[in-house]
Amino acid sequence: MPEITLIIDAPSRYIVGYSLSYSESGMAVLSALRYAWARHGVNAVHYSDNGRGEKNVMLSDKVVGVFARLGITHLTGIPGNPQGRGIIERLMREVPKRVAQSFESYHGADADPDTVRKRLQAKIAHNKANMDGKVTGEMTPLQRKGAEITPTMSELKMVVEALIDEYNNVRKHSSIVMTPAQKRAELDKKHGSERVWLSELDLRALAVAVVERTVSRGWVRHDNRFYFSQALVDWHGKKVYLYANDDSVAEMAVRDKDGVYICTAILEGNSTPAIPLDLLYQPNLKTTTQPHKIKEQLINTIQPPILS
Repeated sequence: MPEITLIIDAPSRYIVGYSLSYSESGMAVLSALRYAWARHGVNAVHYSDNGRGEKNVMLSDKVVGVFARLGITHLTGIPGNPQGRGIIERLMREVPKRVAQSFESYHGADADPDTVRKRLQAKIAHNKANMDGKVTGEMTPLQRKGAEITPTMSELKMVVEALIDEYNNVRKHSSIVMTPAQKRAELDKKHGSERVWLSELDLRALAVAVVERTVSRGWVRHDNRFYFSQALVDWHGKKVYLYANDDSVAEMAVRDKDGVYICTAILEGNSTPAIPLDLLYQPNLKTTTQPHKIKEQLINTIQPPILS
């Protein structure tokens, strides 16, 4: 099932950003932050746990990370002061659970065990039908039931945004004795002029992922693609940072640990490499190809299809 990432303004308890993704990742966190920055400006401090979605090169590297590029202080906990973590945990207990309870597919600990068993059977059957390439007319009643109780991503987004709106604007928060929207408006009167805003161009630039890679004879690898630059030959065995943009996979900028530009590596940039590409990273290829078919059916029974 998709996971929700929420960004909350601690002083007002106002939810400023969110994202939905199928796994905890830096891109999921960045997507939620970009949502918040576009609508509410850039925050001075970002507080989080040490999960892989928060602690990674793309976000928290001291040189090329997004937080460093924007001048944001990233805190991952203050010893002896659990208050910040408590704010996050209370929020995550409330909103995501209410989102899940909005759909018939809910199978939380407080749900009826027999009902949960039947729902899971239907969802597994539907996932199996998808894996077999069946269309709705070819599905069994159990498989069709699984399809009926599984929300689409658009349905999920509608519910998430409705509950966030209710949380921000309707329900009074006990610790601030008003709604988060009212508290944020109160704080805006004092500090609104201090906000820092990003242009649309800046926001698009932040969609670029920064990943660390080791150069091998002028080649670097990213997402099972190989990039080459003659300028990287002298960097063999050294670590570099790739600025990868999903909108353009044909090339990517390469920089050193200090953020200094080295070159632009081109996809399949050397048509006749001295060493075949499959040998440059053979250990990785061995471990990623063989288990795939063995576990394919198991994966599809526990992972719902990506719906649009």
